Amino acid sequence: PSSHLRLPLNQLGELGVTADYRDLSAQLGPITVVAGHARDLTIQPSTATLRTSDPKLVFEVTGVDALGNATTDLGPLTWQIEVGSFGDFDTQSATLTPRQVGEGRISVTSGYGSKAVTGLISVSTGVATELSIEPATLGLRADDPPVQLTVTGRDALGHTTSELGELTWSIASGSISAIDADGLFEPVRTGVGTVAVMSSLGARAQSGNFEVRPGRASSFSFAPTTWTGTVGDAPATFTS
Repeated sequence: PSSHLRLPLNQLGELGVTADYRDLSAQLGPITVVAGHARDLTIQPSTATLRTSDPKLVFEVTGVDALGNATTDLGPLTWQIEVGSFGDFDTQSATLTPRQVGEGRISVTSGYGSKAVTGLISVSTGVATELSIEPATLGLRADDPPVQLTVTGRDALGHTTSELGELTWSIASGSISAIDADGLFEPVRTGVGTVAVMSSLGARAQSGNFEVRPGRASSFSFAPTTWTGTVGDAPATFTS
């Protein structure tokens, strides 16, 4: 006689089958049940917030079969930037080099037909590696109002960045008045010199020449202060 047995292959592992007929017995197995090919894919990391100064980021993909079992049978994979523009993406190694400011999403498609798309991947400017002082040069009188100096920064790739770190201002050379912690330059003493700013991130900048000239006269006096003359004397000269 013959008989048929249907085995539901919905659980991973090994199983054996024993068939008994009267005083006869037969054993089949072991039968190994492994995961099927991927039906759903997941990309890791699913989102990322990067700076242009950050190292390369490698994306990985995992899959599950139709019954939700983790599987390594992902099929041939095709990576691409799904939308946006935010750096150099190597589709062979799924590696993002964050060198361009922007945002977007990355996708991967399996040869079996499944597809996954990341959440938002954003790339912002890196920290400042270069500083510049504005204005770069300055000419003032000692009685002019204070001037607020500002700093701009660029990251290692030349992008303008607001990540300047903590700034420390100082008079770099000369004896030209004073500058406060916020970069307010007060032209009190005359002379020529320069100012500098240092970032806690390591970048530094120095200005061109700052010249402070004497202020406008606020009072004046004559010399001589008294004079007595008679008719016929030579003209008298007064200075102020």
